[in-house]
Amino acid sequence: MVLMDINLHDWLKYLGLTFLIGIIFLLLILLIIFTITKFLQARRAILDFNSSLWLGIAFRNWVRKHLQENPELQKRFPKERYLDYYNGKDDDKPNNQ
Repeated sequence: MVLMDINLHDWLKYLGLTFLIGIIFLLLILLIIFTITKFLQARRAILDFNSSLWLGIAFRNWVRKHLQENPELQKRFPKERYLDYYNGKDDDKPNNQ
């Protein structure tokens, strides 16, 4: 039989090679999982930033609308200091200095 012809040294060699291949595949799978989770975390951070940016723009537009309509607010927030809100300039667009 073929199994009887292989000595203990060969068995240990094949067992060690199998173990090494298993470790390599395990590390490869862990690397893939780590990469996917980091990508999803970065994507979530970008989406959170975009949503907060849009909320900030919506809040600024809401303030702008109420400043233009309410004379009491215009007294509390003078036009000279808050000119961008009155004029409708966007701070997030370049070259609005």
